[in-house]
Amino acid sequence: MRIDRISTSSPPPDSQTWVDASIPRKPLLDWRELVINGLHYSGTLHLARRLSKSHEIPPGGGWLWPRFRRVQNPKFVILCYHGIGESGNPLIAAPTREGFEAQMRFLRRNYRIVSLEDVCRDLSGSSNVEPGVAITFDDGYRSAYTIAFPILQKYRLPATIYLTAESVETGQVAWYDRVFLAISVAPAGEFQLDLESPWVFHLNSSEDRLRTALQIVDRLRALPNSTRREYCALLERKIGLAHHAVSDLILTWDQIHTMQHAGIAFGSHTLTHPVVSQLARRNWNVN
Repeated sequence: MRIDRISTSSPPPDSQTWVDASIPRKPLLDWRELVINGLHYSGTLHLARRLSKSHEIPPGGGWLWPRFRRVQNPKFVILCYHGIGESGNPLIAAPTREGFEAQMRFLRRNYRIVSLEDVCRDLSGSSNVEPGVAITFDDGYRSAYTIAFPILQKYRLPATIYLTAESVETGQVAWYDRVFLAISVAPAGEFQLDLESPWVFHLNSSEDRLRTALQIVDRLRALPNSTRREYCALLERKIGLAHHAVSDLILTWDQIHTMQHAGIAFGSHTLTHPVVSQLARRNWNVN
């Protein structure tokens, strides 16, 4: 069995490799794009997609002469979206409305779209081995209702949204998005912030701001949650982040109920979106 969870908007902020990759510099001649276009227009990609639904290459097979066998266990890809069209993070691009609909239309036409309940049932011993795709959203951004929900209904697609309960109650985005929002509006030039020791950043371009925000989030993730909250508050006071900048970006309970009645599933994304690895054991509910 294999489950892949693919984030479509924000890879782990603690990866320096991703920080560099988040600002791509496209070469004049991209051989990968040429290969992809060749596979698409020759029909090879379509044939490979059809073959992948019924056959697989088992681990340990040779690369020169791969050995195919019929699929024996169900396989799923879980897509993880965040904001659509707009989000609480202004420095990382989210899929546009048109882009999201194009993705949903493609998935509807080419794959078996399943709910997470279907995933659990199939992994528990169902005889159905056809691969499937599950659609999820993290953090509960309001665009899941204003943009994604009508498109999901149009193509009759199931989805699951994971909510941060405190954000729903307050209407404000979680702490890491507040960091991105603060850095996005900070004055250009040199910026100093004390994170247990003085850190100096340069905010002269959008790339600088993205790197700075990722570095701050990375540092804060390594601190106890109470300390992290203090530094987040310090950052917002230092920059003067306006209240309206972090408000009205999260789903309301009325919107959640409307989507739930229409078949959208919901799950918990914790109460306050803490750094779980920094929680004391006594704070874990083991029941």
